[in-house]
Amino acid sequence: MIKLSIITINRNNANGLKQTLASVAEQTFKDFEHIVIDGASTDDSVDVIKKFPHIAYYVSESDNGRYDAMNKGIKQAKGEYCLFLNSGDYLASQTVLEQVFLNSFNEDIIYGNILFKNLEGSIQKIAKPKDFSISFFIEDTFGHPSSFTKTELLIKLKGYRTDMSIVSDWAFFLEAIYVYGASYKYLPIFISVFITDGICSDTNNIPLIQAEREKVWKDLFPYTYKDILRIVELEIELKRVYKIPGVKFIMKYVYPLYKRLHGT
Repeated sequence: MIKLSIITINRNNANGLKQTLASVAEQTFKDFEHIVIDGASTDDSVDVIKKFPHIAYYVSESDNGRYDAMNKGIKQAKGEYCLFLNSGDYLASQTVLEQVFLNSFNEDIIYGNILFKNLEGSIQKIAKPKDFSISFFIEDTFGHPSSFTKTELLIKLKGYRTDMSIVSDWAFFLEAIYVYGASYKYLPIFISVFITDGICSDTNNIPLIQAEREKVWKDLFPYTYKDILRIVELEIELKRVYKIPGVKFIMKYVYPLYKRLHGT
C-alpha cells in the first residue's frame, strides 16, 4: 500500500489548480498518488491537469458540491492516509511531506500547522494545539489541507456529509474524535498554505456556518449537546478569568491555603 493519497478538487480555477499541482509534483517525498476531481470546468483546468504526468487519476464531471467531490476522491484513494489539498492551496515547502513521514505514527489523524494567505499576499501563521478538549471545536478545527486522515476512517464514517455546504470537514473531525474515539497526533510542522478566498472565509457566510454547526451538534449529541455547549462556555470563561493579573497566583497559593484553614 502506498502511504498517501493527495486529493485535489477543482472547478474553474485553472491558475489556482496549476499552483496546487506544481507544489505536489516538486515534493521530495514520492510515496503518494495524486487524485484530481474536477467539477466539469469550462476554463483551462483539464488542460492544466494533462500537463502534470505525476497525477495518478483524474475525472472532469459534474458533482453536487465540494464535499461530494471530496467523497469521489476518497472512493479512488489507495493510500493509507488521505490529504485534501484543494485547488489554489499548496504545500508549504518541497520537503514538507518528507518531514511529515520521517515521523513514526499510526494514529487515525495526523495534523499540523497551517498558513493562511489572503488575496493581497499577506500570510498569517496558525499553530494548532498539541492537546485540546471539545471546546477547541467551538470556534476552531484542524485544517483539511494540513491534516492526514486514515483512508479506512474516512470510509468507516462514509466520508463527508453532503447535506452541509461549509462545515462538513469540521463535522467529520468532531464526530471522528468524540463519537468514534479516533486517535490523533500533532506534528509541529507548517504543512500547507490555505488561500482565504473561498466560501469558508466569506464573512457573509457566518450565519450559515453557525446554523450548520448547531445542526451537527444536535445530530451528534441529541440529548446532551446543550449541556456540552454550556460546559464549553464555562471553560472558555474560566480561561478568560485566568488571564486576569493575579488570578493564577490566588488559585495556586491563596485558595488552597484558605481551604486548609477552614477545613474544606
